[in-house]
Amino acid sequence: MSVTPPYISETDQQTDYTNRFQKTPDYSYTTPVRNCSPKGWATPVFYSMNRCTLTTKREWRRRQSRCAYLPNGLSTPTPVRSVRNDLKLVRSAPSVKNRETSFKKKYPESIYVDDCNEKETERCFIKESPVYQPSSDMNFFEQVYTIKSKLGEGSFGRVYHVLCKEDGKEYAIKTSLYEFRSKTDREDALDEVKKMLRVPLHPNVLRLYRAWTQEGKVYMQLDLCKTSLHEVSLVESPIPEPRLWRNFVDILCGLEHLHLNGFIHLDVKPSNILITDDGICKLGDFGLMFDVNNDTRMRGEGDSKYLAREILNELPTYGADIFSLGMTILELATDAYLPSDGYDWNILRSGIIPDVFRKKLSSNMSVIITQMIQCDKNDRPTARDLLRQIQRML
Repeated sequence: MSVTPPYISETDQQTDYTNRFQKTPDYSYTTPVRNCSPKGWATPVFYSMNRCTLTTKREWRRRQSRCAYLPNGLSTPTPVRSVRNDLKLVRSAPSVKNRETSFKKKYPESIYVDDCNEKETERCFIKESPVYQPSSDMNFFEQVYTIKSKLGEGSFGRVYHVLCKEDGKEYAIKTSLYEFRSKTDREDALDEVKKMLRVPLHPNVLRLYRAWTQEGKVYMQLDLCKTSLHEVSLVESPIPEPRLWRNFVDILCGLEHLHLNGFIHLDVKPSNILITDDGICKLGDFGLMFDVNNDTRMRGEGDSKYLAREILNELPTYGADIFSLGMTILELATDAYLPSDGYDWNILRSGIIPDVFRKKLSSNMSVIITQMIQCDKNDRPTARDLLRQIQRML
């Protein structure tokens, strides 16, 4: 028995099609926000469905091993935002070989500050080097230095422990991992060097002795530091407070020196705090350093684990370094596992130390860190204020 389908007019068909397929989607369910801090920072509503999972690194590793059977396991969260990812895309492009360019020269050229005399700078160590022979097939680095070991390697460069044949002393040589792809790429690479040359010498700031370019790469001769606070924390974590206070003061002295000279480090974290054989801490890795008097934009935002919230929306202030150092000390003193994003990331930027970490701190350390991680950058003390306060405490 056949059934006659109901008649539907063309107008009704068009109306039904519009309602089902062409209607503007309703995104109102994503607009509500909630406040997760005393300062009233707004966060997406889906954060309210999560619960706080702040914990120590040891506990996080235990959870990771228990969840290893999951399809995706536990992976490191992606950073909040990273401008330096754009540089990786450029450097991952296929290299252009057998092509002479103005920014990839065969012979070494010294790097100098804009107001210096280039010829005088070159004469200091390249032309007057008793070891370097321009006619040799080896470059300046291979002729003048003997590599003893590789200290480390990152996304943009390698660091070697070397012996200088000219004076018989040991140094660290940092060389770029990739060749320049363009003049702009070369200028960005030289920016770190020129800023370091403008910073006056200080015992708690990594010293740059000399720098040069050759065959599309940058080379920097630096103070020799064989380890960092990050590597120390892998062996002993949390770091005992008596030793951590000494490291804390060293870093604050280095930050105060940078700030007094108009520079913001913007990447303060354990792996960028280097340690000499004498146990002195030095600030290193100035690739993101911001010149308050000359720069109009940031090259990047640094590691999101230690990032101050205001950096996402505005130019940095000295308070950004204070916040990053506060998060660094919190991590080292409590073995805290710092999240890169999400609900817990916002909790740590509420201006209050969570109880899971506070109970592991002394009263003095807790007071200092709380001041450093305040939401409002204007509520954070300066490096000099912190040094005076620590001096009264100790």
